[in-house]
Amino acid sequence: MWKKSRTLVGNIRSLCKQEQVRKDFSFLGFAKRSAGEVRSHLYDALDERYVSQEQFQKLSDDAKEIGRMLAGLIHYLQSRNPKQKRTLKFSSHQLKTIN
Repeated sequence: MWKKSRTLVGNIRSLCKQEQVRKDFSFLGFAKRSAGEVRSHLYDALDERYVSQEQFQKLSDDAKEIGRMLAGLIHYLQSRNPKQKRTLKFSSHQLKTIN
């Protein structure tokens, strides 16, 4: 399983190095949503008593801060170039390359 994961990471790194992707900041939106998802999982971990209230608070605060930082970066990039694409459209060839 770890070999497959390593291959996936390598493929994603290759994709991110492509010129079209480097100019598109839509992946920041994915990262921001992931930070929110982490917070959701933290609530579940707290409910199941996997983490203490103190651990939950620290990790939740970290996730919130990262989400705010990503939102600020997204806002900054959008203000610099309002016509910049917000979502990336992949061709079927590109999708086959990363699969």
